[in-house]
Amino acid sequence: MKVNDKKKFINICTITFKSFQHKVTPIQSRQTLWDFMTTSERTDKSYVVCCIPRLKSSKGIINIARKKVPAGMRLVVITNNFDEQDFEESIEKDYCLTTLVQIQDFNTRMLLAN
Repeated sequence: MKVNDKKKFINICTITFKSFQHKVTPIQSRQTLWDFMTTSERTDKSYVVCCIPRLKSSKGIINIARKKVPAGMRLVVITNNFDEQDFEESIEKDYCLTTLVQIQDFNTRMLLAN
């Protein structure tokens, strides 16, 4: 599923995180580069999440966002697709890169396992 509408993309991402038992806090301020913050209710790990439908045109935003991540949190970038070079760059720059399909597939497998 490829979603290009930013608001719809963010909505799907937040619903998916909520289904993983995460508390989701939408960001209303234009001063941050991420779309929402989330904390796992099970592990207390916290994340800032950037929903970026088109990754290739948003590399600069990711680089700036990485520098502004609050201490104790990790940056998660969710996109429609990425290639091996993008994935290697995310490892090198220490942020999580995933697709909307990957997190939804994982959610489905977890629901079936229960």
